[in-house]
Amino acid sequence: MALAVEREFIGAGCNRIVNNVSWGRSGLVAFGAQNAVAIFCPQTAQILTTLPGHKAVVNCTRWLPSSKDAFKVQHAEVHYLLSGSSDGVLIVWEMDLKKREWRSILQVSDVHKKGVTCLTGLIISHTTAMFASASSDGLVTIWELVLPYVTLRDCKISCLESLSVGSKPMVALSLADLPGESGHVILAMGGLDQKIHIYLGDRKGNFICACELKGHTDWIRSLDFSLPLCLDSENESLLLASSSQDRSIRIWKMVMRLSSSNSQVPYKKDEGIGLTSYIEGPLFLAGSTSYQVSLESLLVGHEDWVYSVEWQSPIINGSKAHQPMSILSASMDKTMMIWRPEKNTGIWVNVVTVGELSHSALGFYGGHWAPDGESILAHGYGGSFHLWRNTGMDCENWQPQKVPSGHFASVSDIAWARNGEYLLSVSHDQTTRIFAPWQSEANTDTPSRLQNDASDSLETVPDAVPTVFTEPPVEEQLSWHTLWPESHKLYGHGNELFSLCCDHEGKLVASSCKAQSATVAEIWLWQVGSWKPVGRLQSHNLTVTQLEFSHDDAFLLSVSRDRHFSIFSIGKSREASHHLIAKQEAHKRIIWACAWNPFGHEFATGSRDKTVKIWAVDGSSSVKQLSILPQFHDSVTALAWVGRERSINSGILAVGMDDGLIELWSVSTGRTAAGHDSEPSAFSAVLSIRFDPVLCHVSTVLRLAWRERCTGGDSRATELASCGADQSIRVFKVCDY
Repeated sequence: MALAVEREFIGAGCNRIVNNVSWGRSGLVAFGAQNAVAIFCPQTAQILTTLPGHKAVVNCTRWLPSSKDAFKVQHAEVHYLLSGSSDGVLIVWEMDLKKREWRSILQVSDVHKKGVTCLTGLIISHTTAMFASASSDGLVTIWELVLPYVTLRDCKISCLESLSVGSKPMVALSLADLPGESGHVILAMGGLDQKIHIYLGDRKGNFICACELKGHTDWIRSLDFSLPLCLDSENESLLLASSSQDRSIRIWKMVMRLSSSNSQVPYKKDEGIGLTSYIEGPLFLAGSTSYQVSLESLLVGHEDWVYSVEWQSPIINGSKAHQPMSILSASMDKTMMIWRPEKNTGIWVNVVTVGELSHSALGFYGGHWAPDGESILAHGYGGSFHLWRNTGMDCENWQPQKVPSGHFASVSDIAWARNGEYLLSVSHDQTTRIFAPWQSEANTDTPSRLQNDASDSLETVPDAVPTVFTEPPVEEQLSWHTLWPESHKLYGHGNELFSLCCDHEGKLVASSCKAQSATVAEIWLWQVGSWKPVGRLQSHNLTVTQLEFSHDDAFLLSVSRDRHFSIFSIGKSREASHHLIAKQEAHKRIIWACAWNPFGHEFATGSRDKTVKIWAVDGSSSVKQLSILPQFHDSVTALAWVGRERSINSGILAVGMDDGLIELWSVSTGRTAAGHDSEPSAFSAVLSIRFDPVLCHVSTVLRLAWRERCTGGDSRATELASCGADQSIRVFKVCDY
């Protein structure tokens, strides 16, 4: 039976790293989600895809072109994305703008020996770009990227220069064209030494240190050049915004002066110590033009580290771009601020503040402008996104918008609600989340939103009360108004829990914990409602990795690190009766997964030995092996079985592996669900589909769960949910091909 698969949903949180997010001119947002590069669309609040390729955590992303220099290549058919990971690998991705298709075109792994901390880029022309990468190994590397004008052509990369910055690495970079000198570029870098280092070079490298800007008193976390502009009838200027852990933002002005024939970099000396000598910085020379650096403004308003600062995206008019005088900052005080100069005085002031006043958890790791300048996006400590859009007509009115949501650590388990309406997930980020499709109805009223006025402050913390939503909740609402209070705590296990399951009637819960001995490895049974322990099942010697009740709740299946499975008979009496009916060493390595056939008492086991075996409970006291599937290419870590045709006892077995890939197998015993006496040779298993790696997880699949619901008549819509160590949850639609 041939099957077709399409992805319906991805839920994933953002890596909690400063330079992890990038909002491109294409309107799409790129971010690191564990080892994957995820792409989401702010208009639909959906994650579109995840790009596999990195083998370590993704630290930073950067679009080429960025919103700042996209006016140079307005009619380009493709955009590019840079990503860097904690193992020092750089990948260049290509996106076809019309088809929304992605591919990895370049990978560099032999330059940086430690994690890539920051990326910055500059479009030179339709076919050429420059970018710089900083790493914890103390190197800042300048690259040239030769781009094809159309998609599906080769792209070439070359290392122009590597700058050694010593034992205190750089964590912030910004690259820009230098005004007035064609062919010259300027690179600003900052990091742990509290200084901003200005380097000058050309489009083939040849970078030299021009000057250092001092003033910040803690690590520099973000740097961003504006486009060249003219201020107060001066010559063309370049503005550099910097933010620091000293809670301040500085704006530096670099003004082009008259041509000079001096070959040395001139420095102005001032014997007096006054305001002018404090504000004015060094001069530096580029070609025949000198530039005066001065401190334009010092912005103080945040109450904690300022992790990012970014100029508003330019307004594009034809082939020209105008730089708005507007800066966005994001801080660990859980606020973002928009700063602009006053019209009369020119003094920079905070004109908009969004977010909370740090009464819950920690704050924002970064803030970003939308290409049109009408939306701002933050990503926070909890792996969450926060989006505001200016909905005002005559005055600014920034309102929260929908964003993707998900876990920011490994997702260890998932389960569908009994009616199939909700998907429950648990994660090592210590949160439980409930996902559901949003059945929207026409609503012409201004929708209800979270009140973020005086009630949301340090003095008055909002109560966690049940709330009825008329639209999908934003992150603030999820944090405060969907918290479920704890009603019971069940004691008994000696170590942290490892596996949990409930019978299909909702009356009995089985649990296991991490174990190194038979006593600790026992399985506990709990009665739903009274929450009293009603049984302790002993069979295994090591951790029980998964538990599952048969669909008629007659048996409980357990698999373990000790390479055995066990079958327990579960009685239907008021007080649960149970006894061990079978225990067998089934695999050569750890058994990670198991699954029952919904139509009978056949079950599957999956192991680190890369095999899946099919078994059947015959009668009430014996287990026979029916089949073994062809060996898989990696460890089998998750299994789920869904029924298709009861008359021939057929179904689909989903197999998840350690590398994140998923396969679907059509299986059939060739006998009715009621009969268990036919010959084992009747069993058959055929590979129906192997998922495209782009659809799959980028690391271990930890759980698979089927959701089956009738859509009317005899047609069915079958959905498969998966979760993994890549901190993502995925839902796939499976149908006959």
